[in-house]
Amino acid sequence: MEIVNTSDQKQQPPIQMVVYGEGGVGKTTFAAKAPNVVIADCETGTKYLGSRGIDVDVAPIKEWMDFVEFIRVVRKSDYETVVIDPIGELMDKLQNHMLDNKGGKLVQSDGSPTMAGWGWLKRTMRQSLKTLRDTRKNVVIVAHVDEKEDEDRMIKRPLLQTKLSEELINMVDVVAFMTVIEDKDNPEKSKRVLICDPESDKYVVKDRTGTLDRYEKPDWDSLLVKINGSDFWSEEAKDETPEEESETKPEPKPDEESMDDVVDEFEEESDSKNEPEQPDISLLGLNAGAEKALREAGIKTVTDLTSKTEKEVSELKGIGEATVKEIKEILSEVGKGLAEGESDLSERLKNQN
Repeated sequence: MEIVNTSDQKQQPPIQMVVYGEGGVGKTTFAAKAPNVVIADCETGTKYLGSRGIDVDVAPIKEWMDFVEFIRVVRKSDYETVVIDPIGELMDKLQNHMLDNKGGKLVQSDGSPTMAGWGWLKRTMRQSLKTLRDTRKNVVIVAHVDEKEDEDRMIKRPLLQTKLSEELINMVDVVAFMTVIEDKDNPEKSKRVLICDPESDKYVVKDRTGTLDRYEKPDWDSLLVKINGSDFWSEEAKDETPEEESETKPEPKPDEESMDDVVDEFEEESDSKNEPEQPDISLLGLNAGAEKALREAGIKTVTDLTSKTEKEVSELKGIGEATVKEIKEILSEVGKGLAEGESDLSERLKNQN
């Protein structure tokens, strides 16, 4: 076991950052200028960087398995910074991968995720991001902007399906909203800025380092010096790092999840004493005849129901087309609710009805 002192500049942590904003504001350009960077380009946002004189390594991510391979490569690489651009598009690719390759409990017959499917998406993306976060490299996650009404105002936040966006915010050190402050009298003097003020009631932003001002220039040299100090980022300090230390990659402990867990096939977890009691189908609010038909078929809990295909349910005596549609709509809404962080399924079903 190694014990280090926080005053040792060589032990200063890498930066984990989310930068989000409107399209065309310069998020990709900013991320591309990070130290020794490689970009996982999920929507061809880097195609014009070369013509603008920006020399950077790019990995085109056309499908989810491209990103899985990207993580394997960068974990063993000398890159200092890894960029995901944008995270919302990557989530779409993960969902497409699930719909194309997973079945049974994860995908309904109409191609939409089941409750278990929404959970799988959230868990897989979360573990992928944690794997990158733990590489001891800078990680920059680019996101589009989402607006959510809160009382009498609109709040801007990173755009990402499900409430994984909230977990994403908790996982990183800095969340910054990138925008352009316009000078109406002299448009040429308009400036791109990063808004980092955690006291703002208009933007979801964060500065765990406590070193950034309300407005920061999108310049990596000044940001890194502010956050970790000039000594840490100087060439002299890098040269003093022992060669064997820089080449050593921490291996995940046997009892910890690794990237291999992310690409494994989804397997039903075994029953355990700690597993919560599954909600009864009575909470679905179906008519008495439909509920009786389900029970006679051995379907007594919501989990029992989600394990059946739409065809299997529709073929039960006493279950009509309208009831099948009603069941699908209820479970779809419940699944989205759970993916957004609601932990009590029974309460969610009661509220649904």
